[in-house]
Amino acid sequence: MKINKMAMTGFKNSKGSVESRFGDKTIVSGDNGEGKTTLGEGIAWCLLGTDLTGNERATNRLLNNRSKNMEVEIDFEEGEIKHSLIRTRKGNKNSIYLDGNEVNNNDLIQFYKDKDTFLSVFNPSYFPGLAPKQAKEFLNKTL
Repeated sequence: MKINKMAMTGFKNSKGSVESRFGDKTIVSGDNGEGKTTLGEGIAWCLLGTDLTGNERATNRLLNNRSKNMEVEIDFEEGEIKHSLIRTRKGNKNSIYLDGNEVNNNDLIQFYKDKDTFLSVFNPSYFPGLAPKQAKEFLNKTL
C-alpha cells in the first residue's frame, strides 16, 4: 500500500481541514505538538477505526472537542489500483466509504491483512506495549 494523500477535518487539534501529501519516501519531522502523531493516528483511524495503540474506543478522543463531525480521507494505491478511503464520524454515527461505496471494517482487511501486524510495523511502540499473553499469541499466530 502506498498512501499518496491524507485529508483530515475535525480531527484532534484541528477543527478545519488539513491535507498532507506523501511521496515514495516521506520523512515526518517536527517539534513536539506539531502533528507528527496526529498524522499516524489519522492513518490508523481511517484504516482500522483505532488509534495508534489499537484502541477501538478512541474515536471520541480523536474528535476535535470544538467539532461535532470528523472525517479522514486517504488516497492510496494497492498495486496498480488507486483507491479513496473515507471514514467519518457525524454525531454518533461512524461511516466508511471505499471508492464511493459504503463498506465496513471487514472489507478493509484486504489492505492491511491484520490489525496487530499493521500496528506493529506502523507504530514501533505497539508490540512492546502488548501484554505478555497478547504478545505471545500474536507471535504464535505470525510465526
